[in-house]
Amino acid sequence: MTADRDWLRRFCYNLCMELSEEQRQKLRELGEKFDLELVLLYGSRIKGTSHEGSDVDIAVFTKKPIDFRTFLSLYSALSEVLAPLEGELDLVDLRGKDPLFLYQIFANSWLLYGDPTAYNEFRAFAFRNYFDSRDIFRLEKILVHRYQEYLNKTYAR
Repeated sequence: MTADRDWLRRFCYNLCMELSEEQRQKLRELGEKFDLELVLLYGSRIKGTSHEGSDVDIAVFTKKPIDFRTFLSLYSALSEVLAPLEGELDLVDLRGKDPLFLYQIFANSWLLYGDPTAYNEFRAFAFRNYFDSRDIFRLEKILVHRYQEYLNKTYAR
């Protein structure tokens, strides 16, 4: 990542997502309560494209799988902690997500809670997994395009 882009990410983070010490403490408590490995901010608030009405995109990685009820409790608790930020919370659990999605999250994200070393390890894994899968994504795109052409020729009149 270039120094200019890194500076821009930090600027956007400071502009859009300054957490108070109280919020940081509550995030630490939630991390322990829900056994969270990472809590990440991603999306428009990191890319610098947020606007009035933008949601707050949060990704979590839990140390072990969680059920739906626990996920809803986590959503509710994070909504309260991040309430001073204007926008609806959009929460996603990273466990089991596909390589493209993980790559997009880790390419533009900011660590809100968790160990920076663990974050960098997950980030490296996501990038490596994505680059190993790129040829499959290209092949999938070609096959979908060919199938669309076939459907257009066969059924579009």
